[in-house]
Amino acid sequence: MSGNKPYTLAGRAVTGRPVPDKQDVAAAPCIFCGRVIKHMNDGGKGWLCGSTEEGEPREYLYCDQPQCKSVKVAEKGRIVIWRCGCVADYVENVGDNCHACGCPREKAVPYDTDECPLCGKEHEVFERTPLRRMKCRATKKVLEYNNNRWKEVTL
Repeated sequence: MSGNKPYTLAGRAVTGRPVPDKQDVAAAPCIFCGRVIKHMNDGGKGWLCGSTEEGEPREYLYCDQPQCKSVKVAEKGRIVIWRCGCVADYVENVGDNCHACGCPREKAVPYDTDECPLCGKEHEVFERTPLRRMKCRATKKVLEYNNNRWKEVTL
């Protein structure tokens, strides 16, 4: 692991690896457990996320379907792999900045909407902190998604 981060980027980038014929993504080590995995589209269990290494945006794989024990431990109580809505659908990231648009995590573009349990309207969902949140426009209250439900939080 690098520093206090629960993942390792050095030597694990998909970026720059040769892609075998009839595959979408090159196999690479999971940034959490280090096991070499294939992308889900290629029959593996890996999912792409991005980060910036040595000032360059790069893509990596992590065990997602199913998640390895190392991902589960890293994600316990916080979101390490976070989303930015700067591209169609969204991109997943680890680290402080979005690998696609470069924005810092605290200014990540909302990537989805969900129904607010306070007012019943759809609001943007963002992962600017280690937890998934939305701000209700009607009540101005912040909600956090935890244990499969939205709950009001005081900041």
